[in-house]
Amino acid sequence: MELGKISEQQCLAEISSGEVIISGPAEESAGKGAVIVPGEGVILRVNGEEVKDSCQVYPRDKVEVEALHLQEPARVAVKVAADKMAAEAVYLSPQEIRYTIPDHPPTSRLIITANKTEESAGSAADLSPGEIRNILQASGVVYGLDESALPGLLSEPGRWQVVARGRPLVQGRNGYVEFLFKEGLQQVSYDQNEAQVDYFRRYEIPQVEKGRVIARIHPPQPGEPGLMVTGEEVSPEPVYPAKIYCEYGVVISADQTEVVASSSGVPVYYRRRERVLMRVDSIYYHRGDVDIKSGHIDFKGHLKIEGGIKEGLRVKADRDIEIDGHAFGAEITAGGSIIFKNNCVKCQARAGWQALQVEEFSRLYDELTENFNLALNMGRELVGELQKRGSYSEAQINIMLRSLIQKKLPELPEQGEKALRLSRELARMLPEPLQAALQSCHRYLQGGGQLLTLAKLEQLSGLLEQNRERWSVAAPGDAAISVYYLQNSSLACPGDIYVHGTGAYNSFFNCGGQVHIKRIFRGGSIKAGGDIYIGEAGIPRLAKTQGLIETASRSRVYLGRVYENTRIKIGKAELCLKKDLSNIKLYRDQEGEIRIGHWDK
Repeated sequence: MELGKISEQQCLAEISSGEVIISGPAEESAGKGAVIVPGEGVILRVNGEEVKDSCQVYPRDKVEVEALHLQEPARVAVKVAADKMAAEAVYLSPQEIRYTIPDHPPTSRLIITANKTEESAGSAADLSPGEIRNILQASGVVYGLDESALPGLLSEPGRWQVVARGRPLVQGRNGYVEFLFKEGLQQVSYDQNEAQVDYFRRYEIPQVEKGRVIARIHPPQPGEPGLMVTGEEVSPEPVYPAKIYCEYGVVISADQTEVVASSSGVPVYYRRRERVLMRVDSIYYHRGDVDIKSGHIDFKGHLKIEGGIKEGLRVKADRDIEIDGHAFGAEITAGGSIIFKNNCVKCQARAGWQALQVEEFSRLYDELTENFNLALNMGRELVGELQKRGSYSEAQINIMLRSLIQKKLPELPEQGEKALRLSRELARMLPEPLQAALQSCHRYLQGGGQLLTLAKLEQLSGLLEQNRERWSVAAPGDAAISVYYLQNSSLACPGDIYVHGTGAYNSFFNCGGQVHIKRIFRGGSIKAGGDIYIGEAGIPRLAKTQGLIETASRSRVYLGRVYENTRIKIGKAELCLKKDLSNIKLYRDQEGEIRIGHWDK
């Protein structure tokens, strides 16, 4: 019953035909007023005063409501990207906005809402491109404005379009190192038309000569700042020069732009944090065996093989070679010494090959030069004799010169060919003009003399003489060979040979120094320039003549034990032992005869 009384005292508000009607008790003391709230698009007045928030009204109050009718002018909305590198705009043409208030049934709380309708009420001529520009600038878009885009805004109202773009920054580049070599083993490629392919030559070791530029140092390139559409500058990251550390074998040029090899060898680089470390190794470490997988090896410096050498493989180095594993059926050539830490079986090993070949090449070059001078003198004498006899032709001289060389100097073509072949093997050491001169000589000599005119002979003779002055002979050197065990092999070197293990069997020695065989030497021969020391030489109870042990006339042969029929040669004197002997030394006396004395070890 109480609830009904309360309900009857509540004032209600309704909308009918655009008017607000309040019903209920007229006095505030008699009941509770209705609550009215103005919504969008309406103006609410109570007792002549505009109300913007909710208020209570009673039947005695004068409530007026008005629907708005608005005219919005043409405008431009602007939107700047988050990175401020672009701006978009949209042209909004003039609009007429009308609101209508719908009817609403009685309620204690009335929210007065209006229905909105919009209609275009103008044309693109309401704003000019200049006015749009001013609007953009007022919105903060002051850089990169695309003037050609402004007419497009007016022609397509309501569509967002890009009207300005910033200038992107250009990041700089730090200084860097450009390497002018390939690191690591490089696979050998053969031309498909190549007649002969060595399948054991599979990889090459990248090597550089002293003085070669192996890297270029590029300076840092500063970046260019960018500019936002708002006019703010965007700075690029700072740039830094390349940091290069030269370990050994390399130097940086005076102008700091190049890295130059200060020695020959294998170029190496690696990065450590922000630095580039570079060096040139004079020693190359080959990991594992030299086998069909690795192929032959040819290196200009020292070579250390951390394994063995398989059959059919060739190993060559301009300096020392050290082999940790067994070598079997291989060819080993070193400019320096050779160290076999294990067995050497069926191998050919040459140490100090460059010094020996240089000596041989020098001898051949001198002989070739002298024979060319001799041929030139013969040619001049021939021309002199023909001039005394009267008329002669150039063709006659050429034919007679060819015949003269073939008869008097038949060895000349062979000398030229040998000298050229040796020069190719020593190409790393010889000047290019010398090699070119030998190539020319070989070409004319192999032509049977048909092109070897007197003028050409004078030219070639001059080239040989000129290059002989540039060429100096290297000393033979003291490159040695050291091996643990030797079998069916051949060793040659200008220095000493050491066999420090179980011995040497059926092998051949040729050296300019001493020979030391700690234990057994059986089969084969020895030719040395110095003293020879052998623990046990020869084969017991062998009836036929044994191998030859030969040395220079002033050297001695020391034998811990030697078996009969072993031959000893010292200088030109030779002796074949008739019985087994122990702890002896053999030497030549003043008369040139071989004497046998006691070796007090």
